[in-house]
Amino acid sequence: GPCAPWRDAEHNSQVQSSLCLARPITPAHMHASLTPAVRLLRFAIHSAWLAVGRSGEIAATPWEGLEWDPELQAVFVEIRQSKTSKLKIIAFTCGNQRSTCWFLSLADYLAQHPPPNWAEAEDAYVFPALNAHASPGTALGNFIKALRPRDRGGAAAYADYSVPALPDRVSAGGLRPGGCNFLCAV
Repeated sequence: GPCAPWRDAEHNSQVQSSLCLARPITPAHMHASLTPAVRLLRFAIHSAWLAVGRSGEIAATPWEGLEWDPELQAVFVEIRQSKTSKLKIIAFTCGNQRSTCWFLSLADYLAQHPPPNWAEAEDAYVFPALNAHASPGTALGNFIKALRPRDRGGAAAYADYSVPALPDRVSAGGLRPGGCNFLCAV
């Protein structure tokens, strides 16, 4: 399955394992069964993992900035890095299986979160729920924490989609170093 790295605050912020974003497809996990909130969670976490940036950097991803590259078969977007304020380019690619495909996550998200009318919107962000927070990285971390099993602090709304491997003190801060480690290992 698609595995994004996670960080456990108890262990000196070191990447400890992987956060699997999906389980094998069963009738209960078919795309039609996903709630709008689950679609948002999955798409935001998947995008942050592929961005290999600081956890809150995807919050300012603009719809109008997404560009398809037919040669590389990927969507690219330019965003500002949170600490350095330098621009960087992110590539969103298809996955080698259904559960790792950014385009399927995008389609699931768009099924219940259509983009705004750009002619009417001043700031049209892909993740307005993250962009509205003073600390988007914390908001993304809360998304991930919500996926823990209920008996360990997970949200009731996501009980059917919980990820038992998540540690009690999981953080979105591990997406960047874990993503780098994953890319170096490939």
